[in-house]
Amino acid sequence: LGLMDFSEFLVFLGLWLLMSCYDIQDRKVWWSLNKPDMFLGAPFRLNHFMSYDRFVDILASLRYTDDEAEMLQSSTTSQRCEHDPFAHVRQMEKEWNKNMADKFLPSWISMLDTSVMEWHDQSTCPAWMVFAKQEQPFGNKRYCIGCGESKIIWRVEMEEGKDQPIQAKEALEFSDQGKIIGLVQRMTKPIWYTGRVVLMGGNFCDVGGILSLLDKCVFVSALVPQFAKNTE
Repeated sequence: LGLMDFSEFLVFLGLWLLMSCYDIQDRKVWWSLNKPDMFLGAPFRLNHFMSYDRFVDILASLRYTDDEAEMLQSSTTSQRCEHDPFAHVRQMEKEWNKNMADKFLPSWISMLDTSVMEWHDQSTCPAWMVFAKQEQPFGNKRYCIGCGESKIIWRVEMEEGKDQPIQAKEALEFSDQGKIIGLVQRMTKPIWYTGRVVLMGGNFCDVGGILSLLDKCVFVSALVPQFAKNTE
């Protein structure tokens, strides 16, 4: 990969944003040599902006950056990153959540649920989990809360499962209050004391969590999961 200047990086971001506006799974069709067809493939061609190979090379070279990993260039840091594949992801997630809390104000109602996000590029995927019952079984599950009117997701948190390092788990805010209570408090913190309403899926239906949000003047409507009756 040759050196990339700032102007080329802006071109890369512009192409990425343009492609994100269309529901097209195969990225290669944007660089097809065939004439654009309004009923098939991509509506534009991007060859005169950047070659496909160059776009893929830049995409594969992008990395999340962790301040601690930058400051501590030691074997300890290398071992931490080796056994913690998401060490460089957490800071980006934290900064994204902070930016959304500062810049975005959701409407009176929000929805909290889980979402499995598929990785489309193996070169950028540090690790994944397997979800047997999902349409896309390989990906990462994230807790997401979004505005019920604008459909904009304004806070996310990755579920890392049993492989999550103890240090990362203990560093989570409100982790001492239990898994569900701590989770719903972290996800709703930007709307505390606003009188807003949150609709939650059945996996968040916990009396302690609901009461903890009522104490913060956040009203909750949660789906109560129905368990199969024991017929034995």
